Amino acid sequence: MNKFLDYTYWLYLLDALLKKPNVANGLLPDKIKPEDRVHDPVLGEAKKSLLPSKNWKPYRSTGEEQKRPDSSETFACVTYSALNQAEQIMNRMKAMVANNEADEETRELVKIFNYFEFYNDRGEADLSDPFTAKMSNTSYRGNTYENVYYSIRHDGLVAEKYWPTPETYTWNEYFKVILQAVKDRGKQFTDYVEVIYERFNDFQGVKEYSPCTASVHAGGDWNTDGVKQRTSLARNHSIDNDYFEDGRYDGIFDSYQPYDKKVTWNYGMGAGRILTFKLKKSLKNKFETLLEGGTKYIIRAENKGEFYKVTPTGFEYYLRESIDNAIADDTDLNTNLKELTKQKKIMWVNEDWFNKMSS
Repeated sequence: MNKFLDYTYWLYLLDALLKKPNVANGLLPDKIKPEDRVHDPVLGEAKKSLLPSKNWKPYRSTGEEQKRPDSSETFACVTYSALNQAEQIMNRMKAMVANNEADEETRELVKIFNYFEFYNDRGEADLSDPFTAKMSNTSYRGNTYENVYYSIRHDGLVAEKYWPTPETYTWNEYFKVILQAVKDRGKQFTDYVEVIYERFNDFQGVKEYSPCTASVHAGGDWNTDGVKQRTSLARNHSIDNDYFEDGRYDGIFDSYQPYDKKVTWNYGMGAGRILTFKLKKSLKNKFETLLEGGTKYIIRAENKGEFYKVTPTGFEYYLRESIDNAIADDTDLNTNLKELTKQKKIMWVNEDWFNKMSS
């Protein structure tokens, strides 16, 4: 869309004329909705302590810039900070499983994260920022926490590989129309996982549950080294507050380089959000998924055409001399094998696929 036809661009110009803080980085004041809960350690949503040390820095995924060189400013700081937070939780849960520290729900959540391919080739959670920025209606004026977290809860999340960030981009390229198949993939995630987000007041108290999104004033010296001092200037930028040194500073995971920043202990970062993933339903195992898709038999094309029946718990091997019995048991097999393959009732597989499924 031509930006001059987008009414939010004219509102952005008005913001600039009025010198509103959001024009630099994209944080808009919240408009609270009923789903935007307040963290209450006594009467609120029950949460598991994921990280007693409260130091989430080791669980960061590789940093990503909300404005890449030679590209438009996305004004998507709320999305970048929220997805940095989500990725850290996913990375921590994955480590808990690997270290035999995870309960049954956490193990099942990691299975779901793996199923949706949230972990990349480096083993890090890697979620699509353009997907959530677009689905949450980020505009030239920026966005609110409420819009972004509401979208994560209702539109879901997708892996970066399914809706990647271009190396360089214009505004229209970054916020292009999302394919329906990608939207469907995000929505499917919400069938399995409930996303809960809560406002809070006690920054240090909540970090055992989640890193904290929070707000700062990102002025002219923001992207420099050194501990940033408390300021009376308006907060205009969302960040991920993921560690601290008691009494000295709060650690920041930012979406501008350098990604690692610090603000003084008395800085004042407003009211951000913490995030909780809760299991709605378990993922079907790989054999149940095959059956649900209609596959009833597999043939090992590279191993003398060995013939197997798919069951909910594995593959049931038919001896070659017993294939006739299988055909007698299943009238579908009396039809043409090519037609059954088209219908996905029979799947011809290579040895790599078979070995992975059998492991």
